[in-house]
Amino acid sequence: MQDANFRDALNTMFNEMGMIGGEKETQQAVAEVLKTQHRTIQQAFMRNVIMPAIEQLAQQHASRCYDLRNEASCELAAEIHATAKTAMLPFI
Repeated sequence: MQDANFRDALNTMFNEMGMIGGEKETQQAVAEVLKTQHRTIQQAFMRNVIMPAIEQLAQQHASRCYDLRNEASCELAAEIHATAKTAMLPFI
């Protein structure tokens, strides 16, 4: 099932990102892989992964469902969401 495979891949990615140290390597790896993807895939990644994550963190900020570990992320997401919530990211 594709959904289960996708969830497994996301869990693996999140577990790897949770490791102490290696943040720079993770950032570089994501950027390198993303830039080599087809432009439609880049847009889909933004539409289907990045924007929903921003929206979720912005909602957590609005409901004050955060602590010091993710406060800065929720605040930034709220600012981005306020600006980008009307952005269109069509499938082309």
